Amino acid sequence: MQDGIKSPTRWVVLFTLVMGMIVMNIGNFVFSTNPGPMMAKYNMDQAQLTALTTISLLPGAFFSIILGNFFDKKGPKAVRFVGAAMIAAAALCQLARVYVDSYGVLVVLTFLSGSLFLPTQVLPAKLIGAWFDAKEGSLAMGIYSAAAGTGVLLAFGLAAVVPDTFMSLMICFLAFVLVTVLWVFFGKLPEVAPQASAQPEAGKGGFKALLKSKNLWMVMLCNGVAASMPTLLNSYLVNVLLAKGMTTEVAALLGMVLSAFMIVGSIVQGSIVAKLGKMNKEYLIACGLAGVLLFAVYPAPNDVLTIVLLCAGGFCAAGGMAVNFGRVSLLPLTGDFGPESIGAAGGMVNTAMGLCGFVLPTLVASIFGANYFAVFATIGAFFILIAVIGGLIIPELGEKGELAQKAKQQH
Repeated sequence: MQDGIKSPTRWVVLFTLVMGMIVMNIGNFVFSTNPGPMMAKYNMDQAQLTALTTISLLPGAFFSIILGNFFDKKGPKAVRFVGAAMIAAAALCQLARVYVDSYGVLVVLTFLSGSLFLPTQVLPAKLIGAWFDAKEGSLAMGIYSAAAGTGVLLAFGLAAVVPDTFMSLMICFLAFVLVTVLWVFFGKLPEVAPQASAQPEAGKGGFKALLKSKNLWMVMLCNGVAASMPTLLNSYLVNVLLAKGMTTEVAALLGMVLSAFMIVGSIVQGSIVAKLGKMNKEYLIACGLAGVLLFAVYPAPNDVLTIVLLCAGGFCAAGGMAVNFGRVSLLPLTGDFGPESIGAAGGMVNTAMGLCGFVLPTLVASIFGANYFAVFATIGAFFILIAVIGGLIIPELGEKGELAQKAKQQH
């Protein structure tokens, strides 16, 4: 196999990871993007709908660290073939969802599917860090982050084109089968990781070193919040827009438009970070603006301003997520732990994303219910919080930052 940095295979690997993120989000949002028929069929209220939308993220809180550590220890064959077997089992759970009518059984199957689909969430930091150098890695992470918005966009499109619950769930199953096939062939590591020689030797120490890394814990918090707030937003979006007097068709269309802006935001801001060679300033601006803009969405006095604030806020929020993902494979630059632990670090980050992705939206929905002003105020406050942490406190990890320059001088 060619060195990852020179091989065109790296882009096919990235495509596989992107498809995993897209398909996961289609499966998650297939219910909340078509709330009327889904809530009627399974007899759900808003809190139950939000819980169902986020339950597949919860396994990440329980199993990501174990799985990431497993893949670090077992190596390339486990990444490829154990990963493919788990994804195939997740597809079977998706097939079972097509035929159930019970809300409780649906929740269990969605949880199991999320558990088995975890390789697509735990391994991207490890795979992108291995196949791409630091500069290309920022762009690759931007593209990968855009896949989340693409999945939501397609979920809204699916609800518009295929409102029938049976057919929409069957399409989810077929999408999971596609990811299984892709992973068998391209869910793999290169023989030579391009960043291996550029990482500092200090900071090794296995899992204990990860637990002691304050920088990793801050990245976990930023990733968890950045992943959970768009989930909360999308789980409420259609009902909020209906409450503001828009029709169901317009609300679904705006959901797709928002997702499109998030896709563009991830790619554009990932490209900006790659060009600047630094992350923190862009992150501070993006997340800070996202907080202010999204806070103002519900109180906006007219539809035009609502749409502008929503789309601009989504654009900024997505850029923050792109930077968050990009930091994980660069954390060894801090000296807190070595590059051999990136898989386990990615597992810890996914744990935070799974825990926050389920707990925060479900908790907010349970506390505030249909108090839409309070919901959007909460979203804004959380984005401002991570703007401060990720923009001012976490060390600069970009290729032109001090830590990266020191690592280059050492080699």
